[in-house]
Amino acid sequence: MKNLFIGIDFAAKKFDVAVIYAEGLQEQAPTEYNQFENTDEGFKAFVSWVKKNSHKTKSQDWLFCGEDTGDYCRRLCNFLCRKEYDMWLENPKCIKDSGGLRRAKSDKMDARAIAEYAMRNYDRARLYKEPPKILSDLRELFQYRQWLVRDKVANTLRWKIKKENLEKSSATGFVVRKNQETIKHYEKQIKQVDDKIQKLIKSDEKLLATYKILKSVKGIGPVNICCLIVYTENFTKYDYDPRKIACQCGIAPFGQESGTSVHVSPHVHYMANKTIKALLTQAALAAVRFNPLISRYYNRLIDAGKIHPVALNNVKNKLIHIMTAMVKNGTEFDENYEAKRKTRTALNAESSTVSKNGKDIYTPAEQPTDAVSQLPELPIDEAFHEASQLPELPADGASQLPEDSNQDTQMHIDFPQESMATGHAHIPLKGSESCRPIEKSHIPI
Repeated sequence: MKNLFIGIDFAAKKFDVAVIYAEGLQEQAPTEYNQFENTDEGFKAFVSWVKKNSHKTKSQDWLFCGEDTGDYCRRLCNFLCRKEYDMWLENPKCIKDSGGLRRAKSDKMDARAIAEYAMRNYDRARLYKEPPKILSDLRELFQYRQWLVRDKVANTLRWKIKKENLEKSSATGFVVRKNQETIKHYEKQIKQVDDKIQKLIKSDEKLLATYKILKSVKGIGPVNICCLIVYTENFTKYDYDPRKIACQCGIAPFGQESGTSVHVSPHVHYMANKTIKALLTQAALAAVRFNPLISRYYNRLIDAGKIHPVALNNVKNKLIHIMTAMVKNGTEFDENYEAKRKTRTALNAESSTVSKNGKDIYTPAEQPTDAVSQLPELPIDEAFHEASQLPELPADGASQLPEDSNQDTQMHIDFPQESMATGHAHIPLKGSESCRPIEKSHIPI
């Protein structure tokens, strides 16, 4: 049982701490407060101070707790983890919602609130584990790539509009040439980062295996794969649970019901990882066009009366479930999986038929194997730059993907009736008259 709770309020340069000594839910001593530098020397001073105010408790009875604030908290969490202290990184909203009504706010009060939260909920704490170094390096490279893509796209769009309204002169010509050089510089840097990411993936057997498995799904490109590996820690962060991963991606629907007056249809929540959601949107659009299995699934939803944004969100959810199962089982994508499964089910049902005396009257033939179809695969060197021939979305998914309170707004696409009869989706390309954005939608294809 834990009896010493240390609340940490992270910041860029300093962090505030509060120590509560308690037996059960009863505090046994006044709360201690302090502030330390966000450096290695500050971390050592912090641990020494906690030992002096530990009330002679063992380190096994300590619980450090803080809000998951991204890069601000990683250094200290890794330091405590290497020292074998129990560290709990919790969702900031969970801590905020548990605090009740607060009329004032300060770093000192925040540290106290975090320590109180740990004291009340320590029995359900999920202890922090330092991710492998290769995943940390891959995360930094991927985030840097997204920043480069965002700056490139912003610069391209800004000068495309400006160039159309400029009068020809020596000055405007100079500006246009320099802008083109800037864009080429971004493209060169992005390629260098891609090469570095590629080498990093190839250097690890587990990452390379995951990459090859996910690459077998038509519509899933190298950028999508890298994003999923980074933010799911190679699908191990949530113990291969596709529902939790879908929730993190913002594609899991949630409804609201209360009494007889409140009844809200299920819809996606605004709290999500916008980067994964944006890239999954691209992957879903490509899968509907090029993956026959996903195309049939999408068309069934449309025929059942689902509008395009809802059907596309279901496709994203389907992809998450498929990819998680593939990585968990170590198998590549098989377009004939459903047909093989139905055949096995029929054979198993027939083989269960017995005679009146209890003896088997039927011996099933050799059942089809689960051998994965050998899909053609590009070499990893070429595949990483292909990226499914799709445009990149900026990392700031919030500006590119406006959230809607009722549904996950995407692009509305009209399909010809003949395409529905054949069971194949034909999504018109950009510029087609039949491809029009729905209201409030600005998602590029």
